[in-house]
Amino acid sequence: GKCPARTRLEIFMVEGNQRSRLPTVQKWKDAGGVLIIGYEAFRNMCTKGCGGRDMAEADLSEVQSLLQDPGADLLVCDEAHTIKNDKTSVTTEIKKAKTRRRIALTGSPLQNNLTEYYHMVDFVRPNILGNTKQFNNRFVNPIKNGQLADSKKEDVQTMKKRTLMLHKKLARIVQRMGPEVLRADLPAKREFVIHVRLSRLQRSLYRYWLENIHGHDKGHFDAFHTLRKIWNHPDSLFASKCGKDDEDDLAAPRQSAELDSDEDAAGNAHNAGKPSGPSCCTGFALNPHISCQLKFD
Repeated sequence: GKCPARTRLEIFMVEGNQRSRLPTVQKWKDAGGVLIIGYEAFRNMCTKGCGGRDMAEADLSEVQSLLQDPGADLLVCDEAHTIKNDKTSVTTEIKKAKTRRRIALTGSPLQNNLTEYYHMVDFVRPNILGNTKQFNNRFVNPIKNGQLADSKKEDVQTMKKRTLMLHKKLARIVQRMGPEVLRADLPAKREFVIHVRLSRLQRSLYRYWLENIHGHDKGHFDAFHTLRKIWNHPDSLFASKCGKDDEDDLAAPRQSAELDSDEDAAGNAHNAGKPSGPSCCTGFALNPHISCQLKFD
């Protein structure tokens, strides 16, 4: 929306049920300021309106005029790797916005995937790299051809030239910042590794899985998720199998799944560093700057 000349901007957040969203957007458009809205909410409002699929056509048109045509004066997309695929409905609706001033923020190294990188750049500065076919012929194919193990010398040279050409073309559009820009504002991250022995019940379940189920599962990721429930607490495995994976069930573990307190004291100096049997790691954050890694032996 248009912001009057003032030092403090009013902030509007789109949240709550569907019918409360339109008045919030209308207030933002009238008063100016900052509107915070999620990708899914933006997509839903622009395609269904604020009252579901039965939204009146006039109200749906009003929503689209507020968010897309003409839309905001400045559009900032955080976690912008969400729009790396132009085939998704979220990306389609975001790109319909007529806003010419656009900023895309992401912490993901999308330059490793040139196609996804293209869609990010194309959102910020449409057509600067041409259409998808032109971009593939000019950059993607030559760069990939020069990265193969058996690439010819000429292909490698072409790859380097096209990479440099792409970098120079986007130098005034893409700003790459490393973690050093945050060091003055964020405290250093500290990590702790705490050795925790498995209980008798956990070791029994672990051995049973190795002897009877391992090799018959769907893959390594499925095996990891199953074993992780055993590492954390056997009751979570039981709850997930019974379809009761909620806080009430996990807050009151069954007697058969209680851990042996004499074997499971975290940080026990006698047990630390003396693994017996399989081990794995899991982790959790004590606060945004301190993470704790538990190693189950």
